[in-house]
Formats: sequence, structure tokens, C-alpha cells
Amino acid sequence: MDKIEASQLIRNTRAWFMENAGEDAVYGAVLDAFDLDEFNGEAFAIPVPFTHLLEHPLMQGKNIKGLDSQIRRMQDKMDGDQFPLRTSIYLKSVKGYCYLILGTEEVSVVRLKKEDGGLENVTLSFDDADFDKGELPAFGKGDLFNLSASSPIKGWLYLFAIDASRVIVPVYPGEGAKSEIWISKNSRLDVSDKINECISKSSTQVKPEPLKFCGEKEGFERVLAMVVGTEQAIPVTVSHLRSRFPLSFLFAHLHKHKGMGYSPIDSDNDFSSLSLGKIAIGTVDYYYKG
Repeated sequence: MDKIEASQLIRNTRAWFMENAGEDAVYGAVLDAFDLDEFNGEAFAIPVPFTHLLEHPLMQGKNIKGLDSQIRRMQDKMDGDQFPLRTSIYLKSVKGYCYLILGTEEVSVVRLKKEDGGLENVTLSFDDADFDKGELPAFGKGDLFNLSASSPIKGWLYLFAIDASRVIVPVYPGEGAKSEIWISKNSRLDVSDKINECISKSSTQVKPEPLKFCGEKEGFERVLAMVVGTEQAIPVTVSHLRSRFPLSFLFAHLHKHKGMGYSPIDSDNDFSSLSLGKIAIGTVDYYYKG
């Protein structure tokens, strides 16, 4: 679904609400608040904070608690058999943010996810980063990449980066490769040091350079870490991530989250069929100065 098709889907949803759910100002204000972006020709809606929604002129007199309830009521109506677009669009509120999931495959991921509270959350932090509390750390080209992680489950660590253009790339161990970094449950791991150790083991002729930030485009970027709790490491690709996590959750720079996923079976040999209990995911954002 490209941006033109996504825009039409939102307009059709808005028209359905106006025709079938009464002239409630909240419906239009919520659906009108989303901006669309696109990745590899596939559109996704950028999550909107409640504080932004409440600035809308039609939202005067509303509060955050009431807005959350209204969004849930909207999705209840979209779950009904009378709503013709129920397989293509889904509305969700999470910790003060409103998400709009677009596309048949993306919506099916959300609808079919296990109702067990979602994924466990990996905690990431930049070591020795210089920034004020409440602000994002900022890095420039050539700055050292010193990252620590703590996981609620034990398993193999995989690291990805999402740049300012929302392009996601594997940082470690590489596209479709198996991780060699094991992280224990609830213990702090110096990720950067471990990656260098793995490079040293793979080639005694190469002395690894310290990991550094690189790239040309300035903007908000994100590091995404995933821990896979299998006995043996398994291959993981960017496509694996995108098959289990809606684009709006992977590429939104506004809000860190636990994520979503679904699996009909539980196999330790294939990422796509792992149960949620064997996956933990987390993100940390920063501003890249270029």
C-alpha cells in the first residue's frame, strides 16, 4: 500500500464514521492528525502523541483519559462486521500515543498477536553520553558508539540501526547471520566491547577499531536491540523484523515500545515461528549531527 492508497483508506474510514457513527468531532480530529511516510514503497502512519491531538480546535474540553477511551471506542466500532475496512486499518493507543496500523498484512499481525502483554523490553543506554535529562543524546560523525544493554530474558543479541531516512540495517551480526553474543537475564552487557571481541575471534589478523557513528544525513535515529531466547543462535534478517512488527512501530521515532508479534507454532530453528516468550526487543533514540 503506497501513500496515495493509504490516504484514500483513511479518508474512506473517516467518511464511514461520519455516516455510521454520528457527527462526533473526535473521529475526524483523530484520523486527520496522522502524517504518512513511506518505506520501500510501503506507507505507514507516524504515531501521534495525545498532547498533539488535544491541541486540535475540535478537541477543546477533552482530556487525555477521555481521549484514550474515545480511541478505544473507535476501534470497537472498527472491529464490527459492519465496518468494511476492518482488515486494512487498525487504531491503537499506547501510553499516550495513538497508532494507526495500515495494510492487510500489518493489521493481521496486530489482530493475531498473543494476548500475553506483548514482548519483554530490552533496556538500552549510551555510555558516557553527554546530554541533559529529558533530551536525546546527540552524536556526530566519528563519535564513539558505546552501548549497554540489559535483557529480561537470556538469549542471543541482535542489533539493528534505523537512520534518519528510516532505513533499517543490521549492525550485528549482519543480515541473515547468527549472533555469537549471549546476554544473561537482567545483567548489564557492554554491547560495543562484545562486538569487538567477536570480530577479534573471527580473524586474528584484524585488530578491530572502536565502533563509531557514521553517515551523512542529519536527523533523529534509532538503535534497536533484540534478544532471542533459543538454545542455539538462529539467522535473523531485516525481513524477519518487518514480518512480525508493523512499520509504524519499527520506524516511529516518537515513542519507545514493547512491540508486537504472532506465531502459530514455536520452533527454535526459525525466527518467524518463535513464540513471543522467546523474544525481547528494545530501542534507544538519539540525534545524529552528521
